[in-house]
Amino acid sequence: MTLEHAARLPVSTIGSGPANSLRGAAYLSGVADAVVVDVGGTSTDLGVLAGGFPGSRRRRWRSAGC
Repeated sequence: MTLEHAARLPVSTIGSGPANSLRGAAYLSGVADAVVVDVGGTSTDLGVLAGGFPGSRRRRWRSAGC
C-alpha cells in the first residue's frame, strides 16, 4: 500500500500486523490490559492493550545498530 493510498483511505490500514496482533491477543487470551509482543521475520512490534483495544500512541525504537 502506498502512502498516498493510506492517506486517502486510512481505514485500509486497519488490517496492519501490529493492530491485528493486538486485537487478536485480546480476543484469544480474554485479557483486556496487557503488553503484546508481535515477532515477525524482520521486526518486532510492542503494543499496549488498554480495555481490550490498542493504545493510541506510537513510538519507534532502534536497537542493535538497526
